[in-house]
Amino acid sequence: MAGVFSFTEDSSVLLWTGNPDCQATHDEILSFLTDHCQPFPKSAKNGDNILRGNLGETIVFCLGKSERFGDECLGHFANALRPFSGKSNPELDLLWVHFGATPNDDWAVLQEIKTTAAQSITYATNLIDDFDKLFGTNARLTLHTRIQDFKNRLEFEQNRPASLIRRANQLCGTSPPACPRVRLLPTVVHDSTAVDVVETMLLVRETLSSKSWSDVEPWAVGLSSLDDRLVRLARGQS
Repeated sequence: MAGVFSFTEDSSVLLWTGNPDCQATHDEILSFLTDHCQPFPKSAKNGDNILRGNLGETIVFCLGKSERFGDECLGHFANALRPFSGKSNPELDLLWVHFGATPNDDWAVLQEIKTTAAQSITYATNLIDDFDKLFGTNARLTLHTRIQDFKNRLEFEQNRPASLIRRANQLCGTSPPACPRVRLLPTVVHDSTAVDVVETMLLVRETLSSKSWSDVEPWAVGLSSLDDRLVRLARGQS
């Protein structure tokens, strides 16, 4: 799938779109869904917020896997691999973890995603609250709990060595400044006609940075006719 997304950068916001066009990207994502996520809900229709959000996560997963993280990262993905489940799990949307040559070379990327077809993407400011939960009062949603879920999968599902699992602990601090090897990727999937993408995502970045996160890279993924496109994807249609 490599090469079916491209980006430009505007004021530190990465603006992703289809390459060479949105339909080419649509067809590649449809192929991924066909191979990994069937059966398709043929009755899918506009207005299904859970389906919209889950498919947004699938699109961003495909983007990250093909353009940024490839096979060098392990991960944990809340809804991206089961977008048609009918529910949205409250875990971190996408977690990418890279184990380097030494523990000092390890890093993690935490990605929360909002999907909206509205002309204004102000809905994406809810990404701030999503990341605030990493050190919030709900123990189920903290960074430590989410890393623990990841470690359990490494140990009991993938049979990774204990030494590697222990290294994941070192990525978790007790506050944002104590997580220097964690990058936040607040991400919005939006209709390509949206009018306030850069301004909104800059606000998200500036707010998260003011909370002492040291590395924040906002992404905006713009696709044409988004709501219609998501319905066609859900129905297995090109």
